[in-house]
Amino acid sequence: MFDYKGFSAQEVEELCASKYIQRYCIRSMYNPSEIYSQGYYFRQYAQFPYFLPLMVFSEHGIEFGHVGHKEIENDAYAMLVFSDYKKINYQKASKKICYKVLHPLIWYRRNNIEQSPLAKGTLAFPSHSTSKNDCIFDIEKYIQELKSLPLDMQPVCVSLHISDIKKGQHLEFIKHGIPVYTAGNPADYRYGERFYNILKNFKYGTSNLVGSYAYFCVEMGIPFSLFGQESKYINTSGDRIYDGDYKVREGYQIAENVFSGIHKHITNEQKEHVEKNIGTNPDLSRNEMKTLFYRAFLKKGLTPRVFFYIIKYLLFKYIFRCKL
Repeated sequence: MFDYKGFSAQEVEELCASKYIQRYCIRSMYNPSEIYSQGYYFRQYAQFPYFLPLMVFSEHGIEFGHVGHKEIENDAYAMLVFSDYKKINYQKASKKICYKVLHPLIWYRRNNIEQSPLAKGTLAFPSHSTSKNDCIFDIEKYIQELKSLPLDMQPVCVSLHISDIKKGQHLEFIKHGIPVYTAGNPADYRYGERFYNILKNFKYGTSNLVGSYAYFCVEMGIPFSLFGQESKYINTSGDRIYDGDYKVREGYQIAENVFSGIHKHITNEQKEHVEKNIGTNPDLSRNEMKTLFYRAFLKKGLTPRVFFYIIKYLLFKYIFRCKL
């Protein structure tokens, strides 16, 4: 039974540690297509073998229609997106083949996970840092805001991203009595299952920044509230080509208007907005997705480097019986 007490600091850190990662496929060709369990569920959906690479590029989450430079500057066979809005913007920026598809975690959720009938409280997703930026906000003030949520939205727990756990943010929440959870390292194929096995136990979701988690919450029937201490992003990468802060994007501003405030029920506007951004009514059927993946492999994957990765994968998995 879920106890709402959170993980210990050691458990949180171990879930994010590289040495505990379990992989399911050969080396990733295009990272966004594989992280957060996306490649794992793409393959399950399309019945595509794990020992062959995905030679397609995909959004790594809900990108609010923004087209990043890495989504254009790659040699993948095709681009996969989760909304018509993103597809239109992408086709303006690139001549690469582009398809709208159902978000793979949504497909997994609909076939495997339901909200617990005993769900209670609120799961908060504090706006998170990445390898290229720091996310700055007053954590102590945010904690007090979470504790001020109405009694029927308590207890409040947080789900933290690996980038902030590496910076010790989990210790701050634990110190102030806020239970901490994490789905762990995004490179681990179990990430999606872990994420939903946490989320399903909560009645409400919240964050101080709209992210993919907002869409995952609402799609599952969990009201989401954009609430609390505003965050600020600072580029720490030195990368001249930087995709910047979510908040300046037109698509994000639309989402901000949809989710702002405390919500104990999902509005029609929120439901419609989410459905438009998770790949509902995809361009490809399951068989067509399978065909796409094989075509992409034949067009882009017949190289010595890829064959080396395939042989290495098969040897380690089936001959040496190693965990990948």
